[in-house]
Amino acid sequence: CRKSPPPPNSSLKRILEEGVMVMITKNSAHTYYIHRDQPMGFEYELALEFARELGVELRVVTSDWSGIFEKLTRGEGDFIAAGVTAHAGREALAEFSLPYDTVRQRLILHENHPFVRRVSELEGLTIYVNAGTTYQERLAELQGEGIGLEMVVAPDVPTEELIRQVAEAIERI
Repeated sequence: CRKSPPPPNSSLKRILEEGVMVMITKNSAHTYYIHRDQPMGFEYELALEFARELGVELRVVTSDWSGIFEKLTRGEGDFIAAGVTAHAGREALAEFSLPYDTVRQRLILHENHPFVRRVSELEGLTIYVNAGTTYQERLAELQGEGIGLEMVVAPDVPTEELIRQVAEAIERI
């Protein structure tokens, strides 16, 4: 099967001409991180294989959640690979691929806290969430629906760190 040439002025054409593809991602255990001086991560490995298939070099630019789309719109990268949830606001900024991974929103509670089974049971809880995420958006929606929860927005704390803080909570219920 013969590959047809990319359309004029396309990102793919520019990538092939320049020999470099730039991935914008978040530094996290799931997407991209450095271990023993070697880049790793699920999204990184996918992008690296894609770059190899195209015969180009892969460069990585990292950002916090609030900056990934800004970097893309400023032309600092060719695509975002960071487990981003597609929704209308983000789809206005970028085209999304077909989904290849599903992430379900979860509430992480300390082991001594009673299990939350209904949204109404969030009433009175303080929930820590990263800024600029769909988790923050969902909690704001719940507040708007009258659920009296307190949301503490963290600037850019790795999910693993938030989970560790919950596990090590001093206050026991």
